Amino acid sequence: MKAVVLGAGLSGLSCAHRLSSEGVEVEVLEAEDQVGGMAKSFTDEGYTFDLGPHRFHTQDSIIIKHINDLMGDDMESKLRVSRIFLEGRFFDYPLRISNAVFGMPPLTMARILSDYAFAKAQNILSKPKDDSFETWVKSRFGKRLYDIYFKVYTEKTWGIPCDRISADWAVQRISLLSLWDTVLKTIFKGGDTPRTYVSRFLYPAKSGIGAISEKYAKIIGDNGGRIFLGAKVDKIKIVDGTIKSIGYNNESNDISESDIVLSTIPPHQFIFSICGDDVPKKVLEACERLVFRSIVFVHLKISKESVSKDHWIYLPEPVFSSNRMSETRNFSRDNSPRGKTLLTFEITCQYRDDIWNANDGKLKKMAVKDLCKSGLASEADIMDAVIKRQRWAYPVYDLEYRQNLDIVVEYLKSIKNLRFFGRNGLFRYNNMDHSISMGLFAADSVLDKDIDYMAVATENHWFG
Repeated sequence: MKAVVLGAGLSGLSCAHRLSSEGVEVEVLEAEDQVGGMAKSFTDEGYTFDLGPHRFHTQDSIIIKHINDLMGDDMESKLRVSRIFLEGRFFDYPLRISNAVFGMPPLTMARILSDYAFAKAQNILSKPKDDSFETWVKSRFGKRLYDIYFKVYTEKTWGIPCDRISADWAVQRISLLSLWDTVLKTIFKGGDTPRTYVSRFLYPAKSGIGAISEKYAKIIGDNGGRIFLGAKVDKIKIVDGTIKSIGYNNESNDISESDIVLSTIPPHQFIFSICGDDVPKKVLEACERLVFRSIVFVHLKISKESVSKDHWIYLPEPVFSSNRMSETRNFSRDNSPRGKTLLTFEITCQYRDDIWNANDGKLKKMAVKDLCKSGLASEADIMDAVIKRQRWAYPVYDLEYRQNLDIVVEYLKSIKNLRFFGRNGLFRYNNMDHSISMGLFAADSVLDKDIDYMAVATENHWFG
């Protein structure tokens, strides 16, 4: 049996690693010239930097053991430090009540609390609708806090109004259900810690987050597996519901009856590569309506030892072009030369829009302007900039995404020798540990015929 894995992100690599370790013939096809997907790292003139801030954390003992076995002593525990820059002030994130009370202007804090009380009173009288991100947040935090932070940051990140974003996004990413819960979590440390508020995380000791992917790739190679870089899938032949061949860059990979295809690439790339008229029109149309948000990363080299203590800082206000700024040196001191640091600015956009197509000089000016507004450094401190782009970054949870995803998933599930999983493959915004877990489970379902991959994946809500 041969396994063909599409995509060399964490999901695809963890799957290929497990299969190759069990003696399965593995081939991995990766469209880019480097493994890692969103979790890759780059080096440039003594700097090592990631595509934005990455932190590995999990409460799954199986995944913890897997990473420890994979990386050995190469991972270090870090204490997360992050803040929000809002209305000219820095606020701790997660929220610390003393910082919030004395940091906000008195009238603003009074309005936050009064709006929260009003929202809670309304909830007693009638159950909130929760029909969009906007209604979900307002009913739990009140209008003022929604307007100050959630609305501006979310709309800038996703490029659509909050009343057009599914409440699923709030349920998945906002762990604290009310302002009062935030106060309780701040004052009383007991109870379960929400995933997005985990204070400690793991990070490679002397390199970027891409060290995890590179380690996977090395072991896959040592096991006899093959990884093809620059191999963009462009032709998929399906006969009687079974994949027969996969084409890439004028090459063809024949698939036998016993072979399996494991896809972590976006459904768009997979479905639009299928030859002939095998894909129903409604599936093509549903796939076209699933939208990914893209990101431009502007990495600024700074002639200072450090500009902040933060791993990252949120920039929610519209006056900033960037959504977030991170400092790579704070993840590992070895990521920057002595006496220098590097800042990464994330600017969300749509593929091939004005920001995506902007030249490097314009993008650098946008990031420099944001840095100067933050007051952390000046233009004179900037030595150079490196620009990176990521097309398939964030799956957009608009109001129609679930019904469109259901149509696409139902079609993909009908292909007999296909497994699809991972952040992009499932159109699901998840964390690194989730991606690794999906890859390992997909591999186990191939190795153990008794495991019903589709049933377990559905039970774990991997399909939306």
